[in-house]
Amino acid sequence: MELKDRIKAARKHAHLSQVQLAQAVGMTQTSISDLERGKSRATSFVAQIAGACGVNPLWLAEGRGEMLAER
Repeated sequence: MELKDRIKAARKHAHLSQVQLAQAVGMTQTSISDLERGKSRATSFVAQIAGACGVNPLWLAEGRGEMLAER
């Protein structure tokens, strides 16, 4: 699974729209859309996106481990 697919999966897991996620991490909806389509790789926002979506940052960034971090 590519980064673009993991970002979309994380957003859907959190039941967030692109607009809601963008607002949560200080990006635009267009930027989120570009990430999900693979047109951008704004990796500086990966940790923030993971936090906003409640997923494992390592999984989101690199595809390693489980989507949901153990609590």
